[in-house]
Amino acid sequence: MLNVDETLSTLKFAQRAKFIKNIAIVNEDSVRNGFASAEEVKKLRLEVASLRGKRFLSILAQGI
Repeated sequence: MLNVDETLSTLKFAQRAKFIKNIAIVNEDSVRNGFASAEEVKKLRLEVASLRGKRFLSILAQGI
């Protein structure tokens, strides 16, 4: 009988938790942003290639 209050509290919590419902909503409009995302990826890949080229040229200039 020492833990009656805690046990009742736990059971009440479990009862309330059974009625919780979650509804997932996607925040991104994949149709509209799909093209923009592809363009952004292309732009970033070109930037990475450019930076890698500059790094390679920098290494050559240092004689490493």
